[in-house]
Amino acid sequence: MNIATAPDDETTISYVDGQKTPSEKAFEYEKSKAPTIASVSFSDSTLEYNGKNQAPKVVARDENGEVVSKDYYKIILPKKHKDFGTYKMAVEPKYGGKDFTFKFSIIPKGTSISRLTKTKKSIIVRWRSAASSVTGVKVVYANNKSFSGNKVLTISRTKTLKSIKGIKNGKTYYFKIRTYKTKGSTTYYSDWSKVKKIKK
Repeated sequence: MNIATAPDDETTISYVDGQKTPSEKAFEYEKSKAPTIASVSFSDSTLEYNGKNQAPKVVARDENGEVVSKDYYKIILPKKHKDFGTYKMAVEPKYGGKDFTFKFSIIPKGTSISRLTKTKKSIIVRWRSAASSVTGVKVVYANNKSFSGNKVLTISRTKTLKSIKGIKNGKTYYFKIRTYKTKGSTTYYSDWSKVKKIKK
């Protein structure tokens, strides 16, 4: 049995055994002690797919900026939240007050460019193997930092290098890469990798 005892020890309120549901008086007493949740922060707006249910970490704070115990709120999520897509989660104070809602996305696991090599007629781009859960990768390159007028190459997931011809000598080329997952008519993308450059 859960017992809630008032500070003066004159009032002892019992929760209902086995139900974890407080009596009306117990609820009112707990409500009177509960801090007011003034703000909620979420750790990430995007998470990389890992095949498991996952969600951003939550930190709730009161009006003084102090962290509020998880005993005073509950997190509401869809039953399944592991596949690619966007999900809504909510933080609901248990004893009344404002609800906080947030959306987060599960995106493909990204990859990165491991090496750029120049040959007489081309530049060879190598990248780390993409996760088996993705459909493929997209390599983007241009001869300027802003990637204006860039060229995009769509490549199979199983490939880890590409020889790019038609490169001009004396120019510096910039490269980045991301993975993608296609499900039906929808395509999901990872974050872009860090940019790498090489002078031809």
